[in-house]
Amino acid sequence: MKITVISNPFLSLPPDAIGAVEILWYDIAREFAKRGHDVTVIGKGSLKRELDENTGSFSCKRVKGYTASKNLFWNLVLTAVFDFRVLWRMQKCDVLVVNNFWGPIIPALFFFWKYKKLVYNAQRIPKKFFKFYGLLDGICCPSLAVTELAKDMLPRRVANKAITIPNPIDVRNFNTEVSPRRSAKDGLVIGYHGRVHPEKGLHILAEAVKRLTADFLGLRLLIIGTYDIAKGGGGDEYKAELERLAGNLIDWHPPVSDRAELASILAGCDLYCYPSVAERGETFGVSPLEAMGVGVPVVVSALSCFKDFVEDGKTGVVFNHRVEDPSSELVSKLKGLLSSKEIRENIAESGAKCAAQFSNERIAQQYLEWFDKLITG
Repeated sequence: MKITVISNPFLSLPPDAIGAVEILWYDIAREFAKRGHDVTVIGKGSLKRELDENTGSFSCKRVKGYTASKNLFWNLVLTAVFDFRVLWRMQKCDVLVVNNFWGPIIPALFFFWKYKKLVYNAQRIPKKFFKFYGLLDGICCPSLAVTELAKDMLPRRVANKAITIPNPIDVRNFNTEVSPRRSAKDGLVIGYHGRVHPEKGLHILAEAVKRLTADFLGLRLLIIGTYDIAKGGGGDEYKAELERLAGNLIDWHPPVSDRAELASILAGCDLYCYPSVAERGETFGVSPLEAMGVGVPVVVSALSCFKDFVEDGKTGVVFNHRVEDPSSELVSKLKGLLSSKEIRENIAESGAKCAAQFSNERIAQQYLEWFDKLITG
């Protein structure tokens, strides 16, 4: 098959990528190529690097992208311009994979002769505009919860073609053989990596860590990620709020694009917490799955998207973020884990076994089988 993947205009492709979607599709595309398929990935790239990458049947074309703004309408305009630019130059393919807002619309209306099948990868919670995605040949969602929502909002013709394919992690880097790098000199460390934004619930975690220091001297909170608004963060004000809530207990670390380095840092944590409150934002949760992969016990909020890989009390721990005082609920869960190394080790072992099932190789095979069914009818 000839497969083309078009990314979004605001986040860079590897090796500069920090966005989960850009990383996972780059990796999956390389797996497609290993199986003999002709694959092209097109997305934003740094002009300081070689723009094109060609290795056998894999091609990565890095083009000029844009910087996201606070203005949603302007971002949609830039996305449309990006898609027209890319699609105009794109060669014909069998399967076109898209994951930005205009991806299911612009190709179908203006470039339909350039592909045989158009598929959309829903990496955000489905919304009312999904009713305009009636020209898709298929849609894949990363979790069962997202798939059910998508079916309710899509036109019937496409809803019947919605399937669930989970997001993968790079198990070659995120595994229990990783040499841990401690992030603090003394005491226990709770880690997090991802966007530093209010919807990630980090204010709940910061307050909980502050309250736990009475029982766990030297406890630190390691936050790896960006708070830059242009990159999806909550800005300087939200960073200041977290520091107010946690005092001087936060160790800040910039985003890490090198996955081997990130895996080593995560492996040095005693616990990992992903307290997202994004009821209409999270679709899967690659970040906690990566932490599970390196053998760190994870605590997540009660969002439905985590149910596909976090079994409360076995592969991880779930706290109810919907209660009146979610910080107290989180304190209770974290305290139970921090107090028992044996419990942490048991959950970490089960979590690592679970994460190993989400390798790029396995997920890529699921996509290829789906593509084949779409093409052959």
